[in-house]
Amino acid sequence: MLEYKKSNKFLFSITSLIFIGTLIYIILFFGAFTVHDYYLTNLLIFIPFTLLTFFEFLKNNHENFFYNKNFKILASILLFFLIYYTSAVNRLKYNSKDGIAKYCVFINSNELNLWKRYDWDNKKHFKALEFISSYLDSIGV
Repeated sequence: MLEYKKSNKFLFSITSLIFIGTLIYIILFFGAFTVHDYYLTNLLIFIPFTLLTFFEFLKNNHENFFYNKNFKILASILLFFLIYYTSAVNRLKYNSKDGIAKYCVFINSNELNLWKRYDWDNKKHFKALEFISSYLDSIGV
């Protein structure tokens, strides 16, 4: 049940406008998403505003929820796993043989093999480009 009348009117209005803007943005740029996924970064603004509105609503209307010990434990565990997963994925992108990334239970074998392939392809084709600046300097470019 949506209790929008009990929420902060300002935050609810801003979140609603951002939601409408997000829908319009998706409709207008839908064709570009398949090629340029970085356009999706602009849509991330919807997440913090939605969470801010939701937690502000909980704080004002269900005060005991934030003082609940089970909620704090669950939120801490969730935060730990999110940090662990993000760390493993970022380490995997830069070194496919990294131990934390290689043995992370949240990274499946297909994703691991994909990053190993990228790592192999980078070493085979683009590793020499890391040292090209000294050569270019020597020939005056």
